Amino acid sequence: MKQKDNHWFAHDKNAMNDPKLMSLKAVYGMKGYGIWWALMEVLRGSEGYRYNLTEEFAYTHLSRLLEEMTPDEVRKFIDDCINRFKLLKLKKRLHLPRRND
Repeated sequence: MKQKDNHWFAHDKNAMNDPKLMSLKAVYGMKGYGIWWALMEVLRGSEGYRYNLTEEFAYTHLSRLLEEMTPDEVRKFIDDCINRFKLLKLKKRLHLPRRND
């Protein structure tokens, strides 16, 4: 049976209280929390919930989507989400970690 493609995705009603997201908010404030969810929308709209960061203009394109951020700020934010807050994983492409990753 073909899976229906929804234009929404569920997230925990308590996501704001997740320790990893609390750390992100401690560093980036509520603006960073909003940027996080905008990034989640970008990933949700991408095939396999992945975004190729190796493409030449990947951070430039993300900076346009996320608004008010330079490509360098986007790079730093994503690096923090990967290495500092452990919210994302980087393999060949940026993606949300599955529970068994």
